[in-house]
Amino acid sequence: MRLLRDWSLWKFVWGLTGLLLLAQIAQAAEPLAVVRIAPLRECRADMKVVQEILGTEEDAATRAMGWLLERMETLAKNGLDDSRPLGLAAVSLGGDRVVWVAAVPTTDVHALHGVVEPWIGDIEEKEGGVVKFTFLGKELYANLGAGWVYVSEKQAAVSRVPASPEPWLEGFDPQWDVGVRINVPQVLASFGTRLGAWVEKVKDKARREDQRHPLAATVVPQILAVASAATVETQEVIVGWQVDRENQKVRCVCRCVALPNTNLARYFAGQQNVTSPLVALRHWPDAVFSAGWASTFPTPPEEELEKIGQALRAEMERVIEKGIHKAEDANLVRELFEEWLRIADDWVHQGRYEGAVTLVAKPDQLTLVGAKFVGNSHAAEEFVGHLVESARARFPKLFERITVTPDYARHGDAVIHFMEIDLGDKLKPEQKALIGDKLEVAFTAANGYAGVAIGKNAVAMLKRAIDDCVAQGEQAAPSFEMRASIEKMTDVCAQLNPKNKRVQQIKEYLHQNDREELVTARATTSGQSAEVVWEADLRLMRVGRMVRHPDPTVTQNLHP
Repeated sequence: MRLLRDWSLWKFVWGLTGLLLLAQIAQAAEPLAVVRIAPLRECRADMKVVQEILGTEEDAATRAMGWLLERMETLAKNGLDDSRPLGLAAVSLGGDRVVWVAAVPTTDVHALHGVVEPWIGDIEEKEGGVVKFTFLGKELYANLGAGWVYVSEKQAAVSRVPASPEPWLEGFDPQWDVGVRINVPQVLASFGTRLGAWVEKVKDKARREDQRHPLAATVVPQILAVASAATVETQEVIVGWQVDRENQKVRCVCRCVALPNTNLARYFAGQQNVTSPLVALRHWPDAVFSAGWASTFPTPPEEELEKIGQALRAEMERVIEKGIHKAEDANLVRELFEEWLRIADDWVHQGRYEGAVTLVAKPDQLTLVGAKFVGNSHAAEEFVGHLVESARARFPKLFERITVTPDYARHGDAVIHFMEIDLGDKLKPEQKALIGDKLEVAFTAANGYAGVAIGKNAVAMLKRAIDDCVAQGEQAAPSFEMRASIEKMTDVCAQLNPKNKRVQQIKEYLHQNDREELVTARATTSGQSAEVVWEADLRLMRVGRMVRHPDPTVTQNLHP
């Protein structure tokens, strides 16, 4: 009996220990998501910079910003600590029950209470230092800690908060005005079953549309399967937004971090070693816009590729049945489509997604240059030739204005084909100055790549692209890169539309300083993470206002 009593005692001790351990785990569990807001001191400084750029003209945005600045200053003078960040965390209460908890830094909680007191009512003290109250009619709970006030809709949420939310707010760039971090494993633990059911529902719906939309019925389930696998292997997603006062830019960052030793982590790591000769086209000094991309992807299984091919053929047959009535034309379209499918199949098996495009603008020239990895360049060249000759035979009247010269020039390993389109009197003199009397198109395909130039001096520009790619060779670069000069693009628009007063006003404004207004984007990988950074010049905010207000009496007040 004594042994039995001892055994019962030990079970009680072990059970109690387990309960305490579970309680500790529950309290230490990381939030599903965290929002970090920069210290109000930094937010106010950033907002004042934006105010200066927007100018003195009053509208809804400037009024709202002015009101918010006043409230921030009032709170900072009355108990809110404007030197520390604010936090907002989504915490789990078990299962799929999630509630938000706000963490507010304070220097004097009584002074802060005095500011918000007119909107607070029905105050009631609860156990554990928790206070229940209503704010604007909504029932809330607060936990008054050392230098922090936690607020939530649920008492359980504020009853188990840490002494300080600083561990929640780690991992963010301190320069960000707003940062959001999503803990993907925690989200899946709470909502994984519901999300999985939703994914299966979408897949079933796509499959039921097999007769009407065969391509969607095939591709959507495959895309969802890949996305689901990648989500399970993701550790966290972080998004940040920042006003860079020093460089006068607004910046947005999105970062995805994979779990260690997963396929997603290995994929991110492998992208650092991808090289491309087309990187040379990304940085031409006379480009108003340029973009380039280079990455690899795993080749899908053959049975999946076959399904996609059959679905594409089914979609093409639907198009032919609806819009092409002559048997000869229908057979031609099928032939061209099968030719394109063979090229696409070869490209997919190469597993490279690589290309570049750039728009060159000078006072007397506008030319678009693009290049792409196609895998089988010989087949791509034959396909384009077949397409042009088929179009010439099908639309002879249209080709009275078009001159096609195959094998126009040879440049290294490349044979350049040339086409001129007579635009007649369709262009104005200022447009002809940029494009020319005839629209030129130059095309080539060699060594696995295809390139095209459209615009004035197309052949010369294509040769320049070939020379730069050969001279600079394979280079490592961001997986994606984009650069747009808003100032130069406005110059082009002003030259094409000299009588448009709004465009001329924007051009005048952008030329008031020596700095070039840019919009840029970069996607890079590092270790087990991938990151996208988007940047834009702050002065473009004022350009947006000029676009919205065509009246010169309004826009003239926007100049500093």
